[in-house]
Amino acid sequence: AWRLAAVLLMMIGLAWHFEAASRFDPEALKPRPGPLVRDRTGQVLRLTSEAQGGKLVTLPDGAVPPLVAAAFVAAEDQRFWRHPGVDPLAILRAARSNLSRGRIVSGASTLTQQLARLTYPGPRSYYRKVVEVCRSLRIESALSKDEILRRYLDRVPVGNNLQGVEAGAWAYFGKTSSQLSIGEAALLAALVKAPGTLNPYGPHRE
Repeated sequence: AWRLAAVLLMMIGLAWHFEAASRFDPEALKPRPGPLVRDRTGQVLRLTSEAQGGKLVTLPDGAVPPLVAAAFVAAEDQRFWRHPGVDPLAILRAARSNLSRGRIVSGASTLTQQLARLTYPGPRSYYRKVVEVCRSLRIESALSKDEILRRYLDRVPVGNNLQGVEAGAWAYFGKTSSQLSIGEAALLAALVKAPGTLNPYGPHRE
């Protein structure tokens, strides 16, 4: 009985700890973009850095551009619209792949988990992964899928110190994200896999 009580107390303590560690401020999920230099017609002339040094432009009000949404969901989290913030199937697939290779070759982070990590960055560890999972579940319970996708697309790094698909659209294509073709949207989604290696202005232009 004492052992059972000790185990229960430990479980309650862990649950309380991770509940406290995974709290989040909904306002923190909204990035603060840097100022834009525009001409009299509204054309962006220069992207300037925000407080942390990144060049960040948020999506305009309204629905997320469908091609952009489809490209990022297809590339990063195909079950985004169905899972509760964590994808058990992706975790099992990644675990099987990593065990068979003897090293980490595949991840299982959902868009919601990536949003949690981008908003609250820190060193990679198993402890932080558990906190990230708990925080992702809480984000999903507080925000709609459309809101989560918008927050993610406003923060995602797309190379060259650019943050957000709107910043990437202006920097690489000179247009808004709603004007991107399916190929251009796919290029931005692909950059997320390795922003440095796949940098269009870097040594691997091909």
